[in-house]
Formats: sequence, structure tokens, C-alpha cells
Amino acid sequence: MRIRELVMVTGWLASAVASTSAATRSAPEKQTILVYDEAQVPPLMLRRAKDGAARILAAAGIQAQWLHRTPEPGECTKGLDRTMLVMHIAATRWGLEEAEATGIALLAPEGGIHFYVFYNAVKRLATVEVRPEVILAHAIAHEIGHLLLCLGEHTPIGMMQGHWSAQELHKAAMGLLVFTPEEAAKMRQEIRRRASAKLLARGL
Repeated sequence: MRIRELVMVTGWLASAVASTSAATRSAPEKQTILVYDEAQVPPLMLRRAKDGAARILAAAGIQAQWLHRTPEPGECTKGLDRTMLVMHIAATRWGLEEAEATGIALLAPEGGIHFYVFYNAVKRLATVEVRPEVILAHAIAHEIGHLLLCLGEHTPIGMMQGHWSAQELHKAAMGLLVFTPEEAAKMRQEIRRRASAKLLARGL
């Protein structure tokens, strides 16, 4: 590992720990994420991206649990309960190679579970200073934020901003682009709401 990469990773880890408030030091809310890697991201890059996204979520009091599936032709995921989120990593946005968005979340009144991240868009944003796995990690966290915040719009600044400038990307590389305490609290509340709705549906 080069010195610059070591500094970036160390800064990311330190800020993730420092940003964990007293409210999130209690038992974290667990969130399962089912992964369909349709773009065939290099395994090491995907592992680093998931680790990065997990650190961002951990700072918000959420423990990510990853499940991997190989997509089968014609496979349907409509029957999944809404306590689980489903991540599709696609190469492009449905064939639109030059699309800028790194991802999209499919919102639903009862609580959306599907989101997409677009690998080619992530690679186009990457620089020597901001590696693709860092951008992929933040794209994953951003789309999870849309689903757990039930948020169809973007915020002017921060993790839920619609367009990341060079300044935001620098913050991402340093581990400073995280959810606000208010966003974190709403996300944890939504995880609890979905878990309660699942129990009610089972008649418990």
C-alpha cells in the first residue's frame, strides 16, 4: 500500500469512529443488503467498497450485513420482505453509457427496497486521489440513504447531495462525507418501522 493510500484509509477510519455520536453507541440497527453484482466488479474493489459503505453506515448506528446472489435469468425478487435492501450493481444505466448518475433508488410508498449503482459512472468520477472503491462505497451509502430516509429529493450539501463536486469527493477520500445525526436517526427509525411492520404482517 502506498503512503498516500495509507493516509487516506487512516483518515477515513479515524473520522468514522469520531463521527459516531453517543446516540449511536448503543446496539446498532441491523440492515441486510442483498447484492447482485451484474457488472462483475473486481472482487477486491467490491470488498473495499462494501467495507467503506459499512463504515459510513456504522457511523450512523447501522450494521450492514451483506448477502451475495448470482442473478438467474428471469429471477424475480418481488417477494422479498421490506426489511431487506437489494443492491444491483450494473455497468451502465440501462445502456445509457454516458449517464452521470452513480445510482438510483426505487422508492415506494410502503418502503422501497431496490437500488442500483452504476459501475462505469463510478469509474469516470475516480481520480488518482479518489479511488473508484471510495466512490462506489459512497454511492452505495447514498442510495441506501434514499431508501431509509424515504427521500426522493437531494440535499444542498453532504452525503445526500445530488452532485458531488471536487470538494465533496475530497471529503469522501478523507472519510468526512457522512450522514448527519438527523439523517442517521431517521434511517434507524425506518429500519425499526420496517421490522415492526414485518412482525405485524406475521400476526405477532
